[in-house]
Amino acid sequence: MTDLVTAVTLALQTAGEGANQGSKISKKVHVTKLRDFDGEYNYVDFKRELCLYIYAPEAEFRMSKSKIMFALLYMKSSSAACWAESYTSRAVDEDGYLMFIDGWDAFLKKLDTSFDNPARSQKAFKRLNAIYQGDLNADEFFNKFDIC
Repeated sequence: MTDLVTAVTLALQTAGEGANQGSKISKKVHVTKLRDFDGEYNYVDFKRELCLYIYAPEAEFRMSKSKIMFALLYMKSSSAACWAESYTSRAVDEDGYLMFIDGWDAFLKKLDTSFDNPARSQKAFKRLNAIYQGDLNADEFFNKFDIC
């Protein structure tokens, strides 16, 4: 885990060097700290907070690698830490620099594949169908209005 923190810290310090953006990431961002992500129950909350945090100070996170590094910094425990360690170990070159191949959207897809619950929408649909309005379940209730 120390290698991950060192690699991400080094990459954050050099973010923007050699790219279109010539300056380092500013330390002026004053947004509430994200909760750490453990890879368990809170993935949807983590992803929402992460996106809100990144898009609020947009100038700070123009490059995909800045967004990815930021996300990895908050993946600190349990299966999320293992995932982040695995992801960065594949991206670190021989000098210890992170060489990201993925763009932000590809990174989010990998997170979704690893942590999002595919049955979440099915579960919500089952709950919706279990709701009753009077003597009718939700489906029967709404069909009543379609007939009229």
